[in-house]
Amino acid sequence: MVESAAANPQLLADQVSSLLVQPLEAASVVLSSGVRIFDTAGVLRIPKLTKSSTVGFVGENELIPSDHQNNWSEVVLMPTERKSIKVIERYSRELARQAVIGIDATLKNRLVKVVSDKLDTALLAGKGQATNEIQVITVTVGSGNFTVGFRGATADVAYNAAASALQTALQGLSTIGSGNATVAGSNGGPYTVTFAGALASTAVDQLDAIGATVSTTTEGEAAYGIKGLINQSGVQTAELDVTNADSLLDAIAKASAAEVVPNRWFVNGTDFIALRKLKEATDSKKYLLESDVTSGPTYRLFGIPVTVTNKLKVGKAVLADTSQIAIARDLAPSVTILSERYADYDQIGIRVVTRYDLGLLHPEAVIVLTDA
Repeated sequence: MVESAAANPQLLADQVSSLLVQPLEAASVVLSSGVRIFDTAGVLRIPKLTKSSTVGFVGENELIPSDHQNNWSEVVLMPTERKSIKVIERYSRELARQAVIGIDATLKNRLVKVVSDKLDTALLAGKGQATNEIQVITVTVGSGNFTVGFRGATADVAYNAAASALQTALQGLSTIGSGNATVAGSNGGPYTVTFAGALASTAVDQLDAIGATVSTTTEGEAAYGIKGLINQSGVQTAELDVTNADSLLDAIAKASAAEVVPNRWFVNGTDFIALRKLKEATDSKKYLLESDVTSGPTYRLFGIPVTVTNKLKVGKAVLADTSQIAIARDLAPSVTILSERYADYDQIGIRVVTRYDLGLLHPEAVIVLTDA
C-alpha cells in the first residue's frame, strides 16, 4: 500500500505538533538475554560433545585402558533455505515535503522496530513451517448487523448470519478475493477465519470489525522460517500454574536434574501479574513475591531474572540457561533507501531486511511451561 499525504493528514503541519507519539512497544527480549550470537552468511555447524565413555581408577603398574571414546554431534544453523524477514514501505515525495516530522527517518525507525518485533516473535514462538493464519470473530451486538474490514469494509452482515454468509462477504473484498479465506462456525459465531489460497502461509494483518471483536489465534508463517524456542526439539516440558508458585519450582527442579543452572524466565505479562498477586495464605493480604507494596516491582522469580513479554501467549512460559541458545546472524536489520525504483510514481521506498536462525546447544537447558 502506498502512503500519501491525503491518507496521512495527522502528519501534516496544520494537524499535529512537532512531537510524534509512537505506539507503546515492547523492547527486544531475545537478543539481549545473554544468548550466544554467531555471525555467519552461510551454513553454520557447531560441534558438540554428546557422550563420553566412563573412566575408572587404575592401580600402580596396572594397564591403563586405551579404549576411551567420545561421541560427537552438531547443531546446524542457517541452512541455505532459511528465509529472511523483508519489507518495503513506499511513500510519496509530497508526503515527505509536507510532513513536519522527518517522515523518512520516522518510517525507517518504525520499520526497523516492526521487523525486530517480528524477529523476536519468531525466535520465541516461530513454528518454522508453513502455517495458515487463523483469526476468530466474535459478534458483540445482540441484533442488527456487523461489518468486517481488511483494507476496506464488507457489506453489513446479520448478527446471526451463517458462516457461509460471512465467508461470501469476506471473499467479496478485493483485498481478500475468492478462495483466499474460509469461515467456519455456528450461526451468530464465533466465526473462525482461516486464510488460504494467495493468503496462505503468510502473516495477515488482523481484521477490523464494527459490532464484533477479532483475535488472532494462529499467526501465519511461510515455510523455512525460524523454529522458535518453545518449538525446538528435545526441550523439557513442565506445567505452568499461576495459582501455585510450586509449578515454578518444579521447572527449576527439572533444570537442576539436567545439571542446568537457569538464568532467565520468559513470561507473558498477564501470567506474571497473576503470579505477583499470589498471597502467603488464602486469608492473608501479604503478597508472596513482594511483601512491601511500596517497593518497586521485583522482576525475579526464585532468584532468577524475569523477562516479561507478550510475544509469548498467555499460559506459556520458558525457563532457560540462555548461554545454551545459539543465534546465527546473517544480517541485522538493515535499511536501504530506494530513491529511484519508484521514480515513475514520484515515490520513495524504504526496504528493511534481516536474517537470523536459532538452535539449542543443549535442548535440556530449556524448560517450556504450559498451563494445564
